[in-house]
Amino acid sequence: PGNLLQPGDLLTTVTQLDPVQARFSLPADAAAARRIFAAQQTGEALQVSLAWPDGRTYSQPGRIEFLASTVDPATGTVVAQALFPNPDRRLRPGETVRVRLATEQLEGVFVLPPQAVSQGPQGAMVFVVAEGSVAEARVVELGPVVADGQVVVGGLREGDRVVVNGQVSLRDGAAVSIEAPGDGAR
Repeated sequence: PGNLLQPGDLLTTVTQLDPVQARFSLPADAAAARRIFAAQQTGEALQVSLAWPDGRTYSQPGRIEFLASTVDPATGTVVAQALFPNPDRRLRPGETVRVRLATEQLEGVFVLPPQAVSQGPQGAMVFVVAEGSVAEARVVELGPVVADGQVVVGGLREGDRVVVNGQVSLRDGAAVSIEAPGDGAR
């Protein structure tokens, strides 16, 4: 009874379930990789969260514990690893999840539906409803794309009403009719 083993044969694999590690890759030149590196130097803790492919978010926040010091020349990415508490064993090794890393806290910005932003001769632009219910083309400065939409860091003011539908045929100074009340930018 038993198996005949050779030196170096694998007997079993032990996997830690709590806490669980999540390894992921970041483009080497991405702001996220630079932010992790800077946080490691200062001892700052970055917010890391997990989401399953169906969009559900894991309830326990994680922390970055490792960022590779080298770039993979084949992919141009840097490997990072986060540690997540897993007391109820909801996460399983090898499971596919999405890692979300908060790289910066933006204040005084607007988040618009992506379709509200178009490209004009001067760059990114949106249409706002100006006095007299006419469209006004406004050049804006874009930030990152987030889960809720496109971040706009400049060019809008609080209270601006942004056109989010029907702007394809809209031109500067055209009359605008508002069909349903909305918040405009959030």
